[in-house]
Amino acid sequence: MEPSTSSRFTAMSSEKSLAEDDTISVEVEKCNELDNNAVVSEEASEQEMFIPSSSVCPKTPDAKALNRIRDRYGKQYCSTPLTTPRLTPRLGLIAEEDRLSITISDVDSTKEEVTISEDSPKSKNSVFKVVLAATTLIFMMGFLCGFYLSSSKAEAGIELSDGDTPPSVEPELLDQSYTLDEVMKWAVGNVSDTRLIRNYRSFGNQLCITGSQCDLNLANHIAELWKTSGISDIIQESVQVVVSVPDIRKTSSLKMVDSSDGSIILQHHLYGHDTSESSEVEGSTVFDELVNETVTVAGVTTVEAAEITDPLQWPLSDFVPFSHSGNVQGELVYAHFGTLEDFNTLIKMKIDTKGKIALIKNGLNPIYNKIINAQEHGVVGLLLYDDPLVNENLPRIPSSFDVTGIMGDPFTPSLPANGVYQLLSDNTSLPKIPVHIIQSEVAHELLGNLAGKEAPESWQGGFNLTYHVGKKKKSKSIVELEIHNSQEVTLISNVIGTVKGKLYPDEIVLIGSHRTSFPDDIQAAESSVSMATELASVIGQLLQNGWQPERTIMLCSWAAHEYGFSGSVEWMEKHKNGLLQDVVAYVDIDAKPSLRNNIHVVSSPFLRNLVRKSAQKLGIRVNSQEELLTLDGDHAPFAHHLGIPSLSMSAVLPLDKHTGGPSGTVPSLSVATQFLAQLTMLLSSYDVLPLDLNTFVDEVVGYYRILETQYGDRLQQQGVSLEFLKESINKMSEVISSLEQPTKPTELQIMQVNRKFRKLQRIFIDENNSNFIRNMLLGRKSDYSTFPRLEELLDSPDFLIMQIKQHLAKLYLAFESATEVLSWKP
Repeated sequence: MEPSTSSRFTAMSSEKSLAEDDTISVEVEKCNELDNNAVVSEEASEQEMFIPSSSVCPKTPDAKALNRIRDRYGKQYCSTPLTTPRLTPRLGLIAEEDRLSITISDVDSTKEEVTISEDSPKSKNSVFKVVLAATTLIFMMGFLCGFYLSSSKAEAGIELSDGDTPPSVEPELLDQSYTLDEVMKWAVGNVSDTRLIRNYRSFGNQLCITGSQCDLNLANHIAELWKTSGISDIIQESVQVVVSVPDIRKTSSLKMVDSSDGSIILQHHLYGHDTSESSEVEGSTVFDELVNETVTVAGVTTVEAAEITDPLQWPLSDFVPFSHSGNVQGELVYAHFGTLEDFNTLIKMKIDTKGKIALIKNGLNPIYNKIINAQEHGVVGLLLYDDPLVNENLPRIPSSFDVTGIMGDPFTPSLPANGVYQLLSDNTSLPKIPVHIIQSEVAHELLGNLAGKEAPESWQGGFNLTYHVGKKKKSKSIVELEIHNSQEVTLISNVIGTVKGKLYPDEIVLIGSHRTSFPDDIQAAESSVSMATELASVIGQLLQNGWQPERTIMLCSWAAHEYGFSGSVEWMEKHKNGLLQDVVAYVDIDAKPSLRNNIHVVSSPFLRNLVRKSAQKLGIRVNSQEELLTLDGDHAPFAHHLGIPSLSMSAVLPLDKHTGGPSGTVPSLSVATQFLAQLTMLLSSYDVLPLDLNTFVDEVVGYYRILETQYGDRLQQQGVSLEFLKESINKMSEVISSLEQPTKPTELQIMQVNRKFRKLQRIFIDENNSNFIRNMLLGRKSDYSTFPRLEELLDSPDFLIMQIKQHLAKLYLAFESATEVLSWKP
């Protein structure tokens, strides 16, 4: 007999997990929700929710159980139980007018809403009994609070407006037989604002550098919270990775000097020990402390930062992770956005970039592309800045992925960081030159002192000056850039909580959140962990009341988010084979600044309809994008590398109207967590995986049409026909349109259908591709017009026809294989 998923992953982990029969002491909180508009203090206590009385319930198979609850608690919750059998969607063939909804289209079902009335005779009698029983002041306060909150929302059913919270369903109902619809109502209704705010505040200001003791303590704290919530199977997997931190023992600085007399034109201290009394401090972050002052790091006050022997405990300054350390000097050259076209323009202008320091705008292309292009053209140092005309709102400290383009530990590409294999520094793709992001004011000074030929009109920017590119001949002004970073091998810890499925334990739904160590991401990380912890609370309450998911749920807290998403990537690389077989969907929890009060979701085409219908059922606005998932997130290891259907959902961080950045206030996370809870219940509880094949086909057909329209003639000139690809796509589309769902599928039929779906997802993985992105339907960007990798090859200046033919052959084989998998019958 095949071992269960739970035991498989436990065996892989480095720490012992709790046994299923271990007893966990859980403090059950009394209140299930607070009004989203209520002001909650630090000491806000939760009050028990009482459902108002209603008229006598109709006789149903569960009437005795419901009456026992009413007699015991003196409360009413009357709802005609759903009489439908276990529901399954059609096999992905959902037309626009009948696409998958929470109650599932294409199956006859009775949808009943909870109705609550307050004026029946039995209701008055029940309230009278409760009042008599309320002999203490605390009990009376709980009753009044609960009655008010419940009755104020009684008419709303479960339809929500933005920021609203549905009424809670009493947990005791789940001791009896229940339907998926009832479980979803219960899960959504028991998302607690109080717990969310308390967790958000407890994670607030936890700016722990990745791998520090503070970071490990935070992982332990999250694990303990999840255990207390009722998820007993918690493990912490640790791995050693390489991170980069600013070396504050040394001075990092920027100067411009007059080479004729050595006089200083401008000078800025960037970070580290400052030995110059006259230098200006370029960095303005609150985390940049001078070494001889008393500082507080990770909650521990030290006398002198210079005495801290662990670099991971140093104050965090504005820096560029994995920038090369060293002192470089050279003339300044302005290179616009640093694209290959920009450097070619400088060559045409007879501006030599070799041995020079380049000043380049942020935006348009990734930082790692700017670095690569600069290195290839002989640049010895790179200064990046935000131009007033470029509205990028970039972070003060970029992630290591922004800088290197590398996912995971840069010294162990495509392999887990287990200490067995590691590249030498010279063989990595890390920057070979010093790089720093300077403030706009400093860039203004440098541009004001830059002479030579005037830059092209399209290169001009938002400063009130004329931009120049530098001199053809030697300039008097020399720029000196000195950067000191430290690379450290450190231990990071992922937290994994597992709830085993009862019917399909080897099918896993992964839910991921992340922790942070950079100041620009702290609100997003606090929100991410808070929502995951509240989801753990909701799941724990369900477990305590007799519920168990059909599929296994794994709740994850990833470490090292800013360091190439090393927590999720290294975990994926370690468990790759098991994940390929067992994971059916991945949901990533994040938060982002927005002026619109909605939830931002980007997903695989297989999950887009599920997202839309989930939002409609809750009555909330979800900004569900048709764009593709990019590499920027913890979903990438699962979506881009393993081909697992994934979605990235971001809650709203309110923007400050004056600064345009996050306001620093506690964001409203309640609706986002309700949406997350509902998605989790749906993905883990449907018999047939709720994957939308129609949207998938629409996207593929759209890709082909663009390919034929924009590139068909050029390919034909090279002797390449697209007819074979068109034929394979049409065959797959016809098979999908002919699929039929049995009225009452057997367990064997359900397993066969799900097996087909799981195979289909993996078919589009290019097993022979050594790059991180192996999913042929995804790429680095979000706005491809046709098949991503093929578009990159077709738009390349080299136009390598043999590589193009090879990729077309891989796509053809994938669509043929998809047709074969979907057509197979036992």
